[in-house]
Amino acid sequence: MGQLPDDACPYPRPFPEDFTECPVYDGIQFEPTNMADQPMASVRTCRHLVIGYAMDGIEHRYGRCRLGNGAARLRLMKARILSSASRTEELLTHGPGDVAEHVLHLIPQDDQYHDHHDGY
Repeated sequence: MGQLPDDACPYPRPFPEDFTECPVYDGIQFEPTNMADQPMASVRTCRHLVIGYAMDGIEHRYGRCRLGNGAARLRLMKARILSSASRTEELLTHGPGDVAEHVLHLIPQDDQYHDHHDGY
C-alpha cells in the first residue's frame, strides 16, 4: 500500500505513557488476551484507534482514527476548546459562591493531600 488513507493515525504505536503529540489523543490501557483467554502484555493505546480496511489490489489493515482525518481531529479540538472557554466564562460571570460550589470538590482535603503526597 503506497499511501495511508486520510483517516490513518499518523503516530507510531504503542503510545508512550507521556504521549502528547495528538491533540485529541485519549489514552487507555489495552489488556489483550490470547486465544486461550490468557493475559498478554498490556499496551497503551488511544480510545479512538480502530482497525481500518483499505484495498490496493489486496486488502490492507491500518490504524484508523474513528474521529476522521487530520482536519476532522482539528475541528473536534477547536470545538472542545470553545466549549471549555464557554463553561469557564459561565462560571466567572456568576458570583464567587457559585464558582466555589463548582470547584470546591476539586481541591483535596488536608488528610487526602497528606495521604497521597508523603506529608508534604
